[in-house]
Amino acid sequence: MTSWHVKKNALQRLQAFLDAKPETGDLFFLMFAHGYEFNFGTKESNWQKFEKICRMVSGRDDVICCSIGDAFRMHRGEEPLFF
Repeated sequence: MTSWHVKKNALQRLQAFLDAKPETGDLFFLMFAHGYEFNFGTKESNWQKFEKICRMVSGRDDVICCSIGDAFRMHRGEEPLFF
């Protein structure tokens, strides 16, 4: 599943993913770009929304937060670089 943080349904898609029964290899790719995008101050692109996303996934044993590069490395059975 994929979403961009500025999409109106990004939080709902993330919550649906977190609520779903986990299956081996499930991947939720939430795209972020540049930090300045959080300074737009719109309803869909702001620091508060980003912080909510971080709270939703933090502290969970069933979630690995990583770069897309590390996700591919782990998929290939390689060691991730950044965690």
